[in-house]
Amino acid sequence: MPTVPEEEPCPVWLTSRSGRAWSTRTGRPGRWRWTCTCRRAGCVPRRALRPRRRLAGRAPDRLRRAPHRPGRAGVAVASIDYRTVDLAAWPAQGHDVLAAAAWLREHADELGVSGDPVVLMGSSAGAHVVTLTALSSPSPDVAGIVALFGRHDLAATAPKPAAHLEVPAVIRADAPPAGFEHLDQRGKLALLAGVPVADLTAERLAELSPVHHAGPDAPPVFLAHGTADALVHHSHALRLAGALADAPSRSEVTLVLVPGANHEDDAFADPRFLGSVAAFVDRCTAPLTSSAR
Repeated sequence: MPTVPEEEPCPVWLTSRSGRAWSTRTGRPGRWRWTCTCRRAGCVPRRALRPRRRLAGRAPDRLRRAPHRPGRAGVAVASIDYRTVDLAAWPAQGHDVLAAAAWLREHADELGVSGDPVVLMGSSAGAHVVTLTALSSPSPDVAGIVALFGRHDLAATAPKPAAHLEVPAVIRADAPPAGFEHLDQRGKLALLAGVPVADLTAERLAELSPVHHAGPDAPPVFLAHGTADALVHHSHALRLAGALADAPSRSEVTLVLVPGANHEDDAFADPRFLGSVAAFVDRCTAPLTSSAR
C-alpha cells in the first residue's frame, strides 16, 4: 500500500447513486477495492465502496463518473450502495449508509483521507435515502447532505410534472429489478415501508418523508432540482428547503433550481455545477478541518 502523504488528507464526500444497489443477500457489505479519483501527486487512492454483487440497474456512464470529478479538486469520493427495497424495508437503507460512513472514518488513516464527518450525496432515490437518513437519525459521522432531484415528501400530493415532459431515454431503457416490472409508485412505497399496499397509511408515508424530519439539528443541506423534471416535480426540493428554513435549521440550506433540466440531466454532470457542489463540501468540512489543527 502506498505511503500516506504528509500533507493534509482530503475530506470525504460519500455518494450513493440513484437507486442502484450492490450488496450480499444477507445485507452484509461486500469486498472493497481501491480506486483513485484525486490525481494529486503522491495521494493515496481513495476508497470506492463496491460490494461484489450487483443487484439492480446500471447508472448512466456520465452520472456514474460525475461524482468522482470533485476528486480532482481535492475531495475524496467513496461510492457506496445500499440494499434496495426488494431485499429489505426501511430503515435498512439508512443503516447501510451510516455503516459505510462510520467505516470510512474508522479506516481514514489507512485510506489517506480525513477522519472527519463525511458529506452524503444521493440522486433520485439515493437523494431520498441520504436526506431521510441524515434528518431522521442525526449522526456525528455526517457533516452535510447533497441531494439531487429527490422525492422528499411522500405523503403530500405534489404537483405532477407537466404532461409534455418526456422521461429521459436512459431511464426508460434501464430495466427494473426482477419483480418490479408491474409495480406502481404506491406498490414501491409499500415495499419501502415494509407493509402491504392496503396498510400504507398517510402517517407511515410521512415517517418516510425527509420533509417531516427537518429540524434545528439538521446538517448543512445542498438541494438541486431541474425545473423540467419529468419524474419528480421540483416542488419537492422547494418543500424541503422551506421546511429546513422554518425549523429553523441553524445550518446552511442551499437550493439550486436548474432551468429546463430533466431527471438525471447532463446539467448535473456539468463541471460548473459539480464545482459548486465541491465548494459546498468544502464549506461543510472546512470548520472541522480548522478545529482539528
